[in-house]
Order: sequence, then structure tokens, then C-alpha cells
Amino acid sequence: MAAKTKRYFSDLDKKELLSNLKTSRSACIRACAKAPIQSEVYKGVTKFLGDIDAMAECLTGDRKHLHEKPHST
Repeated sequence: MAAKTKRYFSDLDKKELLSNLKTSRSACIRACAKAPIQSEVYKGVTKFLGDIDAMAECLTGDRKHLHEKPHST
């Protein structure tokens, strides 16, 4: 019988995942800007952006946590 291990998702794990999600979100936005509207790529990327935002909400409580913030003047 395999030994049971206790899983733990640390703050460092959370920070690393958020960083990777931010990179992925930026790549998706670039792809979405180039893909023809209503193409399979556009639809897939749009869905994936929603999934990334849902994961950000799960980790931070803020669905827009990874959205680019406007520069202040």
C-alpha cells in the first residue's frame, strides 16, 4: 500500500502559478489580437482567457487580478 502524503499549496506555489498565468494571459491576448474573429483560434483563446481569469479569482478573490492596469498620470 502506498504511503499517504499530505499535500500543501504554499504562498510560494501561489505566487509562481500567478506569474505563469500572467505570462499565459499576455500570450493569449496577443494571439486574440491576430486571430480572425470567430475563428477556432479566436474562440479557443477567448475561452482560455476566461479560464485564466477564473483561476486568478480562485487564488486571489479578484477575477481581474491579472488584467493590465491603466497607467496613472
